[in-house]
Amino acid sequence: MHRKKVLFCISSKLNTRKVCIKGSVIYEWIKKSKIPFKRFWRYSSLFHRDKNVSKTRLKQLIKISKGDKQLQEKLKKIYSTPLSLTKITKIEEKGIEPVIDIETKNHNFIANGILVHNSAHRFQQNRENLLVWWMKEIADNLRVLSENNRILLGGCAGTKSRLRKYLSRNVDKRVISEVDVGYTDEAGIWEIIDKSKDDVMNSTLIEEKALGDEFAKLLSKNPEMVDYGEKFDRSNVRMILVSEKNKNKFPDAKVVRHTVVDALGICVFKRY
Repeated sequence: MHRKKVLFCISSKLNTRKVCIKGSVIYEWIKKSKIPFKRFWRYSSLFHRDKNVSKTRLKQLIKISKGDKQLQEKLKKIYSTPLSLTKITKIEEKGIEPVIDIETKNHNFIANGILVHNSAHRFQQNRENLLVWWMKEIADNLRVLSENNRILLGGCAGTKSRLRKYLSRNVDKRVISEVDVGYTDEAGIWEIIDKSKDDVMNSTLIEEKALGDEFAKLLSKNPEMVDYGEKFDRSNVRMILVSEKNKNKFPDAKVVRHTVVDALGICVFKRY
């Protein structure tokens, strides 16, 4: 019964309008042939498409390729092949049935008169596409972080460097630690934190030094942009730096270990 259906598809003009080869493949054959490509100029758009060639076009190409016997024979074999492309018009669910996983040397085999291909590579590509989509989603979500946030990046080998390719420059510069972890649940988060302690400490010290240096520079060159001490205009504050001794006076202020901040106690960056 299956054989009759397949033979009907092969003999039907409706189902054999296109052959099982893409224009880009024929283009590569022509480039290696003895025939000048300018003889095929009418079909140049066909060669750059990733679609199958129609039988009508292929027949015309066979006539043009008379100057190269090897190329012409290749095209004739494709034209006369009993394989055909048939569009799936309907898919019906039949419930759960036992299946057999078959693998051959070249991953192609014939089942019920139909040439089929092992789909492992296709699913591998799907997984790769999903991974890229997921990384782009993470990169987009990280854009909303403020300038004061820092990022600890953890994961299995290879994924971290791939993810960083999708991060914007402003986000990537906030990554202070990149560590390998063996878990993907909450345990993995704690593993990242534990392995990043030194990096976090170093990053904090570097940031505190930069803030202290910036305040000292403004105090020296543009004193109107900063203030210090407890008496300052609370309506004109961009950021408050406090020493360890004064952290209880301003709970929302940033505690900074810096010689200038330690000496002044409370340092204020004005908003304008």
